[in-house]
Amino acid sequence: MKNLFLMRHAKSKWNENVSDQFRSITEIGEFKTKKVANYIHQNFELKFDQIFSSKAVRAKETSQLVKPILFPNQTIHIEDDLYT
Repeated sequence: MKNLFLMRHAKSKWNENVSDQFRSITEIGEFKTKKVANYIHQNFELKFDQIFSSKAVRAKETSQLVKPILFPNQTIHIEDDLYT
């Protein structure tokens, strides 16, 4: 059976003077993302065959935060079409 695991990006900064695609994540978003990734790692046996992220800065930052915890040996594929 194939499984699809979706993760939303971390809390992003709304006060940055940039377009939506270029907003980065907050410190609280970074902290909570690592906390969730560690919880998932400790409580579930997940194996990831492929990892995808949109090109949005906050999505790429989030995927880089969870990579060493959830899929350290995987490549993250950045897909332009995932940002809409």
